[in-house]
Amino acid sequence: MSNPFYTPTGNPGTQVRGTSAAIRAEFVLIQQGFAAVANIGGLNSGLDTGAANAYVVTPNPAMTSYPQFADITFVAANTNTGASTINASALGAIPIVRRDGSALLAGDIQAGGLYTVTISATGATAQLQANPLSGQLTGALNGTLGASVASASTLVLNGTAGVTGNYLHVTGAVAINAITLGAGQMRQVVFDSNPTLTNGASLILPGGANIAATPGDTATFFGDAGGVVRCVAYTYINPASTVTVPLNYIGGLTLSYVSTTTLGIAAGQARDTTNTYTIAPSAINKTVSGTWVAGNNNAGMGTGLTVAPSTWYHAFAIINSGLSDVYFDTSITAANKPAGTTALRYIGSFKTDASVHILPFYQVGQRFYWAAPPPDLNSYTGNTAGTVTLSTPPGIVTHPILLVSAVSSTTSNYPFIISSGLTGAVDGQCVGVGGSFQGFAQIQSSTNTSSQVSYTAANNNGGSSITTLGYINPKVAANN
Repeated sequence: MSNPFYTPTGNPGTQVRGTSAAIRAEFVLIQQGFAAVANIGGLNSGLDTGAANAYVVTPNPAMTSYPQFADITFVAANTNTGASTINASALGAIPIVRRDGSALLAGDIQAGGLYTVTISATGATAQLQANPLSGQLTGALNGTLGASVASASTLVLNGTAGVTGNYLHVTGAVAINAITLGAGQMRQVVFDSNPTLTNGASLILPGGANIAATPGDTATFFGDAGGVVRCVAYTYINPASTVTVPLNYIGGLTLSYVSTTTLGIAAGQARDTTNTYTIAPSAINKTVSGTWVAGNNNAGMGTGLTVAPSTWYHAFAIINSGLSDVYFDTSITAANKPAGTTALRYIGSFKTDASVHILPFYQVGQRFYWAAPPPDLNSYTGNTAGTVTLSTPPGIVTHPILLVSAVSSTTSNYPFIISSGLTGAVDGQCVGVGGSFQGFAQIQSSTNTSSQVSYTAANNNGGSSITTLGYINPKVAANN
C-alpha cells in the first residue's frame, strides 16, 4: 500500500526469503517516509496565497478530494470583508461558513491569523472552527458598522438581505413585532426614528412590555434557540422620557417673562398629545430672535416664522431628535413645529406688542396675569349688545378675569351685563348707580376659541369698560 511518504519495493516477496541487504534497504525507505511526515508539519496545511475572501492553500502533499471531516489549516494572508471561499490543491473553491451555516461576516478572518476549516458531510462547504485566544485583552474591542436597515414588522438582522456588521442603524417608524437573528448572534442597533417594539413570545423585551423608541435610543439583541430573540439591554437617549406619568399629565413647565425677547420655561414633565411619550425638559430659556435651535438660550420660533407685532404665540414642549426642548408657534395645532419633532404638548401662550416685544406677565398655576392689564373695551357708550375680543390666547377656551366698570347717563341705575362667549350664559353684571356713582365689578367669564365674550348695554349707558386682568388657562399645569 503506497502513500506520498512510502512506496513498498516488493522486497522481499511474499513467503520468500530475502537477503539482509534488501530487507535493510526496505527499512531505510520506511525510515525516510517517517522523516518526511515529520518535516511536513501537518497534513492539509499551508500558507494562504489567495486574495481577501478567496483563500488559496497548496498543501504538501496535495489533497486529491474534499473528504468529509477533513481539516485544512492555513495562515491567512488577508482579512476577509464578507462571504469567503477556500480552494485547496486547486480542487475548486468552496464556501467557508460559520458554525450555524451562515456566510462569514467581515473580520471573521484576520490577516496573519491561523485558521482551521472542516469539510462538511456533503463536501460542499468548509466550516470555520473556533480559534479561542487566551490571555488578557489589552487593545480595543472593535465592532463593524453595517449598512442601515429599514424598520419592518419582521426586522431581519441575521446577515441576510444585505444586512452587514454587528452594529447598525434602524431607520423608519414601522412597528417591529419580530426580529430574525441566528442563535448566538448579537447585534447592537441605534434607532433613527420612533418605531414601537412589541413584546411577545419570539421578541422578548426588558420588563415584558412594549417599547416606544425615540431617535437615538440603542438596543442590544441576542438570538436564542427556536427563533427567539432577546433584547438584553435598552438605553434611552432621554431617560426622562421613560418616566411613567399619568395619561394627560402636565406638571411644572411654568412660563415666565425674562425680557422683551426671551421667555423662561421651568422644568417639568408632561405626557405628549398622543399619551405615548413623557416630555421632560430641564429649565430653559428660549428667544424670539429666530428659527428654533435646540438648547438653552437659543431661538425658539417655529419653521418659517419670524416674530411679528401684536401677535399671540403658543409655547410647546417637544421631543426633537430624542431630546426635550421648547418652541413657539402661531398655530395652536403646532403646524410649524421643527423638523424632527416626534412628540409635543402645549404649555402656554404669550403675546407681543406693537414694538415686537414680549408683553410682561406672571403665571401662577393655571392663572396668567398681565403686568399692565389692557383695556379691551374702553368707555363704550352704545346701547346694544355686542362681543369684545379679550387679551387671552386664541384657539382655546379660557376663563378671563375681568375688571368691569359702568356709568349711568341718567338718575336710574344702569346694568352692564357680561355673558360667556362659549355658552351665552350670564356670568355677571356691573351696575352704575344713578349719575353719581360709577360701578365696578370683577367678573370671571368664559371665552370662545376666538377669545370673545358678550356684553349687553342699556339706553342709559354713560360709559362702560372691560379690562382683562388676566385669565385662567385650563390646558396648562395646575400644580406649578
